[in-house]
Amino acid sequence: MRIVRLVLEVSRPVGSLDAINLIKRLTELSNVKSVTVKFRKISARAQTLLLALEGDNLDYEHVSKMLSEFNITIMGIDEIQALSK
Repeated sequence: MRIVRLVLEVSRPVGSLDAINLIKRLTELSNVKSVTVKFRKISARAQTLLLALEGDNLDYEHVSKMLSEFNITIMGIDEIQALSK
């Protein structure tokens, strides 16, 4: 199985990695070809974002680890698309 699309709802503290640099970091991960960020909720302390990653054979664990390094919490998986080998 190859994950080709992964949509995550995440919480990002205000003052952490901004959206442009977040996209840059995510597209630097292996197999990530496209990243879309949608802003869901914005408060004084945090932002809730929807991250849509597309590529070939996305590695959820690798994405999760990178996000946690920037204090970004995955709140849930909204969508996942996979192809058989």
